[in-house]
Amino acid sequence: MAVIKRNSTLTMAEAFDSFIFSKSAQGVTDKTIECYRSHFKCISKYLDTTIQLSSLKKETTYKMIADMRTAKLSSNTIASYVRVLKTFLSWARSEGLCNVSITNYKTEETIKETYSDSELAVLLKKPNMRSANFSEYRTWVIINFIMNSGARASTVRNILIGDLDLENGFVTYQVFCDCLTYPICLVSKYYYQDSLS
Repeated sequence: MAVIKRNSTLTMAEAFDSFIFSKSAQGVTDKTIECYRSHFKCISKYLDTTIQLSSLKKETTYKMIADMRTAKLSSNTIASYVRVLKTFLSWARSEGLCNVSITNYKTEETIKETYSDSELAVLLKKPNMRSANFSEYRTWVIINFIMNSGARASTVRNILIGDLDLENGFVTYQVFCDCLTYPICLVSKYYYQDSLS
């Protein structure tokens, strides 16, 4: 058990700022830091972050979770918030700022409903080029691209026209600092050429 420092009068919010500074210095990605900040902001709606961190009790975290459940937050959301709080409290214990530790929140696995074959057929049917507007055709091209490539939505949003090599049938993804090149489905290649002309 970590010994609490005698001069640990930091509030949770002040300690969290130190936590963020520490994680930045350790090279944690900006996206993770932003996730920590946004989750802590949401946690502060259910937990008073103006109290001294050294006075935080485990029962207070239980009440926070109970309040989140009362507010009808999804179990996945609560679990995500608790993971961030657990990471923060682990750091605070290692720094000697508190003795509280919490366990992860157990979630129910949610199975998302998938499209039926008939729904997929409607989504993948090429729109009539004479009557379709640009947004309808663009959406259809994007859906086909995702279906054929398995790319994530954030990856697709970052693709530029210069990333498509239709002549050789390749697409280059800019993932973090890496450039990954993947082949394009032959049928899709013709659809993309239509949309660019």
